[in-house]
Amino acid sequence: MRRTSVFLLLIATGFGGRAQQTGSVIRSETRLVQVEATVTDKKGNPVRGLTQKDFKVFEDNREQAITAYSAESGAQDRALQDRNAQHIVLFFDNSTAGAAQAFARQAAAKFIDAGASPKRMIAIADFSASLTMTQNFTADPILLKKAVGGTRLTGAATAPSLGAAKASQDSYAANTALGALQTLAKGLASVPGRKAIILVSSGFSDAADARAGIAATINACNRANVAIYPVSSSLTEMLAVEATGGTSDSAPATGLGGRRNALRNGDSLDDSASGTQQSLLALANGTGGFLTTNTGDLLKAFEKVGREQQEFYLLGYAPSKESPAGTCHVLRVRVENPNVAVRSRAGYCDAAAQEVPAVPSGADLEARLNSGAAVTVTGAMMQAPHFYTAADTARVHLALQLPPGAIQFAKDKGKYRAEVNIIGIATLPDGTVRSRFSDTLPLEFDEKQQADDATLRPFQYEKQFAMVPGAYTLKVAFSSGADRFGKLEMPLNVEAWSPAKFLLSGLSLSAVVRSTKGAAAGGEERVQLVANGFEIMPFGANRFQKSRKAYLYAEVYEPAMAQAGMKPEEIPAVGVRMELLEAATGKVKKDFGLTRLRIPPLTGGAAIPMGLVITAPELEAGDYKLRLSALDATGRQAVRIVDIHLEN
Repeated sequence: MRRTSVFLLLIATGFGGRAQQTGSVIRSETRLVQVEATVTDKKGNPVRGLTQKDFKVFEDNREQAITAYSAESGAQDRALQDRNAQHIVLFFDNSTAGAAQAFARQAAAKFIDAGASPKRMIAIADFSASLTMTQNFTADPILLKKAVGGTRLTGAATAPSLGAAKASQDSYAANTALGALQTLAKGLASVPGRKAIILVSSGFSDAADARAGIAATINACNRANVAIYPVSSSLTEMLAVEATGGTSDSAPATGLGGRRNALRNGDSLDDSASGTQQSLLALANGTGGFLTTNTGDLLKAFEKVGREQQEFYLLGYAPSKESPAGTCHVLRVRVENPNVAVRSRAGYCDAAAQEVPAVPSGADLEARLNSGAAVTVTGAMMQAPHFYTAADTARVHLALQLPPGAIQFAKDKGKYRAEVNIIGIATLPDGTVRSRFSDTLPLEFDEKQQADDATLRPFQYEKQFAMVPGAYTLKVAFSSGADRFGKLEMPLNVEAWSPAKFLLSGLSLSAVVRSTKGAAAGGEERVQLVANGFEIMPFGANRFQKSRKAYLYAEVYEPAMAQAGMKPEEIPAVGVRMELLEAATGKVKKDFGLTRLRIPPLTGGAAIPMGLVITAPELEAGDYKLRLSALDATGRQAVRIVDIHLEN
């Protein structure tokens, strides 16, 4: 099952070791490989209407039986899918592109104006001598254009030895840039769905060691389900095409691997790409992207990448041949039609085997979830607030907190390892399943004391998934070892909403906030809850010490903000009132007063994010209800209530 955004946190500070998480690696035990294939006609337009029978998939030149199929289109209702938003990184390779970057950045700014939205999250990465995440994923065009236009070119990476030959320096610069791409791909591994890196570069060295770096980059991208779309940024090409009124074009050339970028059945290979462009073409070939050359119209190239993220076929198969863990395979997808081109990633690698305590499989865990299986781990808690991303489309932020002792570690090959399986199902009252997810989470520490310390602390897991309006029951089960099993159940009610409706989101409670200043884009594994420059970290628990600060994140949806042509001064004033009510009687025990919210820049969305501080040292410990009321100057109101427990 495809992974959506996941966040893991061992709730503690200052302990060492590594807590590792699976990315989008194909895990051999699942016996399912998923391949995303893009099919276009001779003009590069998407070909729709193909069926499962039209495709053939080959692994290591052996045809596989396709067992899963879906056609993904931006025109379809994708609200029930976790991949409801595109994630595109604009990667500017300043080390090789030189003055052509100015043209690329102008086109990028136009692309941002035309396409940045909650359905297309964009991040900006810059590489000179090192990787800089200039702007995290956002739909805010102001922030994105500032990041695109504010970077100064600093020149190429320089090899450590000043006396090195130019070829050696070129190789060093190439591998440094390729290493930055690998780092970025690994950071994107848990971002949901398809990810694209638009690489603006004039290419890399063709030296043998640079080829090894290209292979490593392709492997990292395939593991993370990232496609690279290189744009050859030669200033000479740009000026020449601009002078003749030409447009951008995709080069159907042969890459370093000898494999055609766009595989047209029966066509011969075209070696039109040469020199450093071969390295760019190899990256495109290996990851399922395409190379753009003759870049007189970069905007069209960027827009073509954006459209492609919504037009693809998803094919799944169980490999017909067993192979050792860690083995890498060559993939090929064909359509028996000489008039179409098919592109997909060139391969995948099985995850390396890990000998960890026996954990029930996803199917076993689901069976135990739906049965009367005895619970051996008690004290787990979860919260599942939802936030609207579009009309009648909400993103649920599930936060699950496992109690101390829920995770079982074992020593294996000098390491202390554990594996946690988690499965969640959201059903309608008639039992219809509307959302299902599962995750296998490996943990690893170098020393026994580190593993022991981890078992003594709560363990936090976060999942994000899309839902349409409805009254659901959300069930979650978890296990770490055959004798560590727990399950939880709660109602999940998602109201119908459109931008014309005044509404409050769900309420997310937290005990931890962090500043977003200087935060990197690639390493983020989920959509952040950010207000006033701080990220509120969702917690599964609702128990807080009354003498310490707790935090609340929510969003108010103000219809006036979504109206075209509105000016900031025309938006009605919006405020919220937070109160703590005694759970047993409903009596107000503390009124935090009315807080006026700051209206964010107008981008066509209706959401006003807020972060509030909860402090109540004067109240007695016990159960309370936190009531948040929102209102605007036109008289519209909305109310949300969440349970909260205060401890001494």
